Amino acid sequence: MRAFISETAAMNDVNSSLLRNSFSQKAVHLHAMKYILLLLTVLALGLASCRKKKQEPDPADPAPATTGTLRINFVTKFNGAPFTFYTDYYNPLNQRVQFEIFKFFCTNFYAYNAAGDSVLVKDAFKYDFATGATYFSVPMQPGDYTGMKLGYGVDSSRNHLDPTAYDPKHPLSYNQANSMHWGWTAGYIFMKFEGRADTSGTGTGPLDVFLAFHPGNDVCYEPSPFLPKNFNVTVGQTTVLNLAMHVDQFFTTATDTLDFRYDNFTHFTDNPGLAKIISKNIAKSFAFE
Repeated sequence: MRAFISETAAMNDVNSSLLRNSFSQKAVHLHAMKYILLLLTVLALGLASCRKKKQEPDPADPAPATTGTLRINFVTKFNGAPFTFYTDYYNPLNQRVQFEIFKFFCTNFYAYNAAGDSVLVKDAFKYDFATGATYFSVPMQPGDYTGMKLGYGVDSSRNHLDPTAYDPKHPLSYNQANSMHWGWTAGYIFMKFEGRADTSGTGTGPLDVFLAFHPGNDVCYEPSPFLPKNFNVTVGQTTVLNLAMHVDQFFTTATDTLDFRYDNFTHFTDNPGLAKIISKNIAKSFAFE
């Protein structure tokens, strides 16, 4: 009887052990299944996220470029040589001259294609040799162009507008125009060109004649002739053009030379004839290199 009881107890221990092992294996399998399900869930979410990113670009990404850039450098010359302040230059009358202030406005820059269609490049630009404001860059539609036109001065539609109405960074704003404006009635001073001249004709006399050319007024606005120049604007690239200004041509033409003994000063109202002559000459002095 004892042997039977002992055998029965042993069998119960074995069965208990087997049962515990079975529960343990089930627990392991269950834990493994939970891990696999978690891993599959993470992978599914990751794949969904990737697909979403591909379908919906990051709003912070910049939009593709649709324009190119056009840069125009104003290259100032006198008798073909680079223009600088406080340098001796001579006109056909052998009058020696030095300049010390040179700034002006140009407006209505238009580029033309072969069909004659025009595109506005820039509405206004203030050139100032002393500060290095001798170029500008603007975004521009891509295409092939054959040349440009511009206007010397400020056209009548804007010459008498309130400078404070412009954005402070605009060339015609009060901040930028500064001393280049006479007031609402008279409008803008189109140019300030000042220096001194030796009018003896020897080329070695003293620089004793003060030159001050400040033309303005609506009648001094002068469109340039068409300035031929074949160029191309490409998306995402910069096209550079050099626009020469021949300062000697401000005062000298094929038929006439201003004599600085007499033609040395104008604020328009005191010498409108001289102001208009200089303005016409300036508009004809531009040429692309």
